[in-house]
Amino acid sequence: MRKSRRSDFRRIKRRAADNGGFRMECILPTVSQVKPLIAEAMEIEASGWKGTKGHCLNNDPMLQDFFITYCRRMAESKALYIFLLKLGDESVAVHIAVRYAEALWILKIGYKERMRHLSPGLFLTLETIRFAIEAGLRRYVFLGCHEEWQNIWPVECGQFGTKIFMPFSLNGIKAIRELSTQWLQK
Repeated sequence: MRKSRRSDFRRIKRRAADNGGFRMECILPTVSQVKPLIAEAMEIEASGWKGTKGHCLNNDPMLQDFFITYCRRMAESKALYIFLLKLGDESVAVHIAVRYAEALWILKIGYKERMRHLSPGLFLTLETIRFAIEAGLRRYVFLGCHEEWQNIWPVECGQFGTKIFMPFSLNGIKAIRELSTQWLQK
């Protein structure tokens, strides 16, 4: 990270101190904690540009159900981490991540738009990278589309894909047709 960027983070931290200070909470949730924590994360995510542009979980009930189910399964296996950045007592940024294969996989991120002047999303990213290093993890992986702000850190862009295997049967053909219809409608 460039020296000027490190200076920016120190300045942000000082400004945050005037409002109660930043504090990161690292939560390894139980299955019963997942839904309320995801609800809090969705509220934070929807408060910013993702909510305005319709790119948040709140706008897609099917994806929301899938995400909560996936997070519950990851919580069962003790792989789900929810990082909240607090300013005083208020959650102002969130990262939902999975720890797997010596990496921290960042599934969802968000911050409260009205706190933009304090860069809570960037600050939480810095803190979660620090967490990954201290935990001895070898990689920190931003999932989703590459964004310009990620270039603050040395990043390597890659492609992930999905392979779907269906049985060669009538039910398999029906499933392929249904998936194709859904993809074409998007």
